[in-house]
Amino acid sequence: MPYEAKVLAHSVSESPAAAPCCQATRAEHLAFQSRSLHQRRSRSACAGPHKQLVNRLVEKHGFISVVVTATNWSNFFALRRHEGAQPEIRHLADLIWEAQQASTPKRLGLGEWHLPHVSDQELEAIRVIVRNTGDRCPVG
Repeated sequence: MPYEAKVLAHSVSESPAAAPCCQATRAEHLAFQSRSLHQRRSRSACAGPHKQLVNRLVEKHGFISVVVTATNWSNFFALRRHEGAQPEIRHLADLIWEAQQASTPKRLGLGEWHLPHVSDQELEAIRVIVRNTGDRCPVG
């Protein structure tokens, strides 16, 4: 009986005594493990390149807007602008660094909000809604 069948028979039986055919030798066990490992490696090798590599090729064709906030960028820049960084992320890190250098931060006062994707018209509409609903919404 092949080792795989013995393992299956052993797994469905409650005890080794219930299925005397389940007594596999250590050599059979090692051979089964080796075949199993080889099959897993073969499947992964046949699967093609890693998803990360394929995504890197495709991502330049899809654009998204992202709001990234942080209080300390030094570690990000040290890692991602380094000569050993992946070229695509290094380019992005360079663009972020350049935008940050060209930026003049605006200190916000108490009650002010940083709203990078809200136009002045939208902000005024929000203020009107808040003013009009303030009387109708109980606090507490």
